[in-house]
Amino acid sequence: MYEEPRRNKSNRLLVLALILNLVLAGAVGYLYVDRSRLQSTINGLVVSQQALSNELNMTRTQMQYYQNQAEYYSRLIERENASQGFVGEASVNIVAVRSLRRGFSVIHEGITMTAEIEAEIGEGRILVNTEPRVGIDVQTSVRTAIEVAEKVTGINLGKTDVILTILAEEENEIIDGPSAGGCITVALLAAIQGDSLNDTVYMTGTIESDGSIGQIGGVVEKGAAAAEKGAKLFLVPEGQGTLIIREKKESHPFPGMTVITYEPKEVDLQEYLHENGYEIKVLEVQTVEDAYTHFIG
Repeated sequence: MYEEPRRNKSNRLLVLALILNLVLAGAVGYLYVDRSRLQSTINGLVVSQQALSNELNMTRTQMQYYQNQAEYYSRLIERENASQGFVGEASVNIVAVRSLRRGFSVIHEGITMTAEIEAEIGEGRILVNTEPRVGIDVQTSVRTAIEVAEKVTGINLGKTDVILTILAEEENEIIDGPSAGGCITVALLAAIQGDSLNDTVYMTGTIESDGSIGQIGGVVEKGAAAAEKGAKLFLVPEGQGTLIIREKKESHPFPGMTVITYEPKEVDLQEYLHENGYEIKVLEVQTVEDAYTHFIG
């Protein structure tokens, strides 16, 4: 008699639970579909953003190209309109790296040379001379040095011939010619402005069109060569006052067994040179103007 109402109540609860489950399942399904739709929209926006970013970068590159072209032709016009040439000279010590064969191996060694700059009244020509023959390509560096010197001094060199002479003690095959660009620019500035350069200051680094000193290779070999020639100060590009060396490590996993590995280690260039017997101060420079103050200071 009482069993029937309880059974009906249980059935109603079961039906209600089924209805609730169906409602929840529908809600979950809707949320899943909505999430998928939102994810698809997000993916589409990401693709669109990437396409717009690529287009913007391409536009910037094109604008930079046209700006460089405009500046180049503007400089040509200014050089044609130069009213006078300049006369001066200066010399600066430069460092480079050469390769030497030792038996079946090749080693790299730093060497020092002298770069002499002469400025004469002329037609804006560039002459590069090496004595004796030195396999070093500095033509591009000289052109950039002239461009930077004009910007720094505000002097038009359109009527000035620039003669660069590289003096070396012996014939060499140099493997990093552009690294003398910073020094060449310093010497050109000194020739134009009539300043004397400190011969105990050495530098390595390329010259960039914006006047910055670009990074190079062989900084340890060059620093050692400069120190051996009596350098007191060695200027290097920003970020190259430290270097990565491979430090020898020994381990003994089992008795009688030795494993040797070489792990990278960051060290201070000045300290590294000191530890190897070279007493020289190392200083990072960002621009040729920074370097110039040390050469004439």
